[in-house]
Order: sequence, then structure tokens, then C-alpha cells
Amino acid sequence: MPERTRLTILHAFDRLVERVGFSKITVSMLVKEAGVSRATFYRYFKDKYDVMNYNYKQMVDTAFTPERVNTLEDLFLIFYQMGRTYWQPLVRMFDSTGINSLSHFIADYSYDASKKIVEENWGRELNETEKLKLRVFCGGCSYMYEDWIRGKYDMSPEEAAHALYLTVPEEFQGYLWGKQSEE
Repeated sequence: MPERTRLTILHAFDRLVERVGFSKITVSMLVKEAGVSRATFYRYFKDKYDVMNYNYKQMVDTAFTPERVNTLEDLFLIFYQMGRTYWQPLVRMFDSTGINSLSHFIADYSYDASKKIVEENWGRELNETEKLKLRVFCGGCSYMYEDWIRGKYDMSPEEAAHALYLTVPEEFQGYLWGKQSEE
């Protein structure tokens, strides 16, 4: 039941983003659209930004698996294909700004997920230089994805995924789930 309630709120959020845009959504609107009480809403989410971020996190977690992705280029292609499918809601969600913005969340969540996978594969923690490179790369990916969603790059999902992969720092290229050799 709890997961069903969370999904009910997520679906309400998706419908509202389509109809009114992210900036106009309020918790009151979410509660009404989902047919849940405020208390129920706050049991699952802190605010509308939390709903937006959880929604994106679900997309990432669904895509970022060994069964679907061998390399970062595979992962990028999935995101660009999803971006093509969910273009309008994403454009509206990218209207969020500041520390709670979707771009900021994507950069942070991508960094955390990537760092975990790389450290597991390498069997060690990243050093400070590697963390910095990964942080800069994830931040850049987030803003590049937003720009592509907003139409600033006239590229197919395949072209965008390949172009982005060409910018991956060398030590992070290759297969995501296999053992990498240490320096």
C-alpha cells in the first residue's frame, strides 16, 4: 500500500506538470489531484521538489542496471531517448531553479550513483582528483542534458549520447560493471 500511495502522488505530479507547469504546482494541488490528505503527502514527500526529484530518481534507477547498460554511452542513450519521450514535462521541470532545481539534483544524484559504481568496480575509494573529475563531469552532463531538452542542440538521442560519451574522462570510460584496472 505505501508504494501505491507514493505512485499515486507521482502520477498526480506528472499530470499537473503537463497541465500547469512545475512552477505553478503547490502541495495543495498535489493533494487534491492525488486524492490524499496533506498528512499522507508529507509522510512520503517534503515538498514538490522532493516529488520531482524522486520521480527522476525512479527513472535513473530503472535505467541504471547491468541488464540495460554496459557503458556510459548506453546510459546516456537511454536518458536522451527518455528525454525525447518525456520532453514537455522535463522542459517544465527544468524551470525549477536554485538548490532545489532538477539540474542540481541530476548532477548530485548522478555523481553519487556513478561514484558508488566506480568504487565498487575498482575495489577502492576514489582519490580527490578522481572525485573532482567525476563531480565536474556529472555537473556538466546535467546542464548539457537540460540544454538538449530545451532545444539548444539539434541532435538525435544517438548523436547526443555519443557526443557526451566523448567527453567522459578517460579513466571512467569502458564497461561500467566489469573490473577496471588500476593505474
